Amino acid sequence: MTVNNVNVKNESIIAGNNLKVLHTSDWHIGKYLYQYDRSAEYAALKENVIKLLSDERPDLFLLSGDIFDCSNPSVDSEKFLGRVINELHAEFPEMHVVITAGNHDSSRKVDSIGIYTSFCDHLRIIGELPVVYDPELHSCSVDFEKIVYPVVDKDILKGIVVAFPYIPVSRLCTITMPDSVDRMNYEQCMRYVHCQALEYLKGYVKEKFNTDAENVPVICTGHCFVSSSEIRKAEEEKSMDYIGGQQAVGSGIYSGFDYAALGHIHLRQKVSHNIWYSGSPFPINFGEIDYANGVNMVTFSKKQSVSDKLSTEPVRRESFEVTVTERVFDRAVKLVRYPADAEKEGISEKEFDDVIRQLQCLPEVKPEIRPFYSFSICFDPDDTRFSSIGAFREFADSTLNELQNVIRLCDMKIMVSKRGKDDSSHFNRDIHSLKDILDPLDLVTRLYRESCGDEKADLPDDMKKVLEELVEEVKTEQQNTGN
Repeated sequence: MTVNNVNVKNESIIAGNNLKVLHTSDWHIGKYLYQYDRSAEYAALKENVIKLLSDERPDLFLLSGDIFDCSNPSVDSEKFLGRVINELHAEFPEMHVVITAGNHDSSRKVDSIGIYTSFCDHLRIIGELPVVYDPELHSCSVDFEKIVYPVVDKDILKGIVVAFPYIPVSRLCTITMPDSVDRMNYEQCMRYVHCQALEYLKGYVKEKFNTDAENVPVICTGHCFVSSSEIRKAEEEKSMDYIGGQQAVGSGIYSGFDYAALGHIHLRQKVSHNIWYSGSPFPINFGEIDYANGVNMVTFSKKQSVSDKLSTEPVRRESFEVTVTERVFDRAVKLVRYPADAEKEGISEKEFDDVIRQLQCLPEVKPEIRPFYSFSICFDPDDTRFSSIGAFREFADSTLNELQNVIRLCDMKIMVSKRGKDDSSHFNRDIHSLKDILDPLDLVTRLYRESCGDEKADLPDDMKKVLEELVEEVKTEQQNTGN
């Protein structure tokens, strides 16, 4: 029979006891940081991955979604992915590669890449969850044959990958399910599909490899939000139960799998048992500065005894010892944020002056490796050498512009200091130009106080919350588009 484009004899395949996997996700190829290209970081990522693969020699490479940063990636982005795949295949011809789409990807685009590479040995690329329609039964089911990937090395079945991509609600709606499943409940539908995968595996492994599924490690990929996962400030603008445009699922949908290799959340973390997000391999934005970005190296070794059989019920399998090692990559380009503490309102005018003096002492570096900088500065009308916030803004702009051969300025936000805010003195200052209107909250508060004739009135909480959400949405959109 043919397994992953390689002819093997059914009777010659045996179940192996050990498997090593590199788990990564959320590369967001083509990502810009504001208006800046990040080619140097992607080149370094490829080098880091190749070196790690050379050192560790894993059996399997998994990329769990958000391959690209957008649904219509540039030609250069597609070429980069092609170079990565070609180099992996050339340098590690025996290593298996499984790549699945995420919510940022166009599933059809990813599937088209998969078709072009379908002749390659040891490679599977999944864009959209494949389904098959039965005209006689008028039913639609997941085509598990296309997403179940056996990891076979020299007639040894080392593991099985159930390569689930990102599954939107619209795709789940096409699948026929029993009446006991609430079709309006995303988690119930996801649980049903994953249980069906486990059911399929029992027959598939027995028929194809003449062994039982519990004798080999079973890995499930996914690109979704598990409700018990940790969210940091960088992603907290997304709802806790509807992150990235999709509903949350419970960790129980991965019961029965030895390891869940997830993407979507950029903070590397163990959710529960052997459910892991590998996180983004380098910071996608300034909110991820504090992340220990990298990849997971996962090893599976057979236990002495097997206590649980593979089942469609949510039963925890304990057939294999799973060891996860977090590998952290050095950053090719630094991201620097002032203030370093994201919880702090901003640096003072004096602190800004100190930073400028330090930057003026730095040597010039190549454009592609100049560090990215973000500033949040508090302007105190009662403690400044400038006549207005606009004058300070002009000074800051010109000063940082002179440092373009040293840094890449991504963002500079200047806000009126909250110190002494109760006397509302800064709201009574004249606004000489649009540059003076730098904090939408301050502007709306000024207008609100004028409308109600009370210089100390505060915005209602609901109005303030809506405005903060709008401002955050606009800032996120500007960052994603590079504008």
